[in-house]
Amino acid sequence: MKNGFQQGCRRCIGVDGCFLKGICKGQLLVAVAKDANNQMYPITWAVIGTESKLTWKWFMTILQNDLNLGNGSQLTIISDMQKGLIAAVDELFPECEHRMCARHILANWSQNFRGIERRKKFWACARSTFEAQFKYNINVLSKLGKGIVEALIKYNKEKWCKAFFQTFSKCDSIDNNMAESFNAWILGPRNKTIVTMLEEIRVKVMSRVSKSRAFAETWTYGISPMAMMVFNTNVTRSM
Repeated sequence: MKNGFQQGCRRCIGVDGCFLKGICKGQLLVAVAKDANNQMYPITWAVIGTESKLTWKWFMTILQNDLNLGNGSQLTIISDMQKGLIAAVDELFPECEHRMCARHILANWSQNFRGIERRKKFWACARSTFEAQFKYNINVLSKLGKGIVEALIKYNKEKWCKAFFQTFSKCDSIDNNMAESFNAWILGPRNKTIVTMLEEIRVKVMSRVSKSRAFAETWTYGISPMAMMVFNTNVTRSM
């Protein structure tokens, strides 16, 4: 998994933590990238007791050393606002672009500003691809409630809006779906005891790698089907 990330994945990593469901309590920390077909690419995972700056720093230090990530230059990390994770990333990867999952920001922000229309305008702001578009969508949002924009801007827009993302990772994800997809994918093993769970995850990942390799052999072009679909869609739109 390490070699595959270094040779074939963009430098964009989603990190997340999820609770174990079985008799063995604790949490599973995961690091997930995207493969050449824009699908999840698990890099590593580890079991901890509780989430804290210490455990996140331990996990991220091993990731840093294994993948030769250095100080995070030309690296994008996507995460929720987990306790201790932000501090650990700031300390270990001072040069990285650290994005916050827009879904997590929406969940916190919408506690005081509910409603379908407000939710739609939030996503319009998050998906804005240039600054003028972002300002327009923020202006529209401001008409839906007093103090609504001020509460949203408290979350640094450079961490959740496409218009302000760096371009070096060639990834415009505004959420942490790749890590959350992995957590859902291993839902069955998460109910087992720790050793059994780790073994079942290992087998699932090995099977996935094998199937992905066989699938890549069927490609007509040297470009993945998902990338070709996005390209052709954009060509059609440009007409």
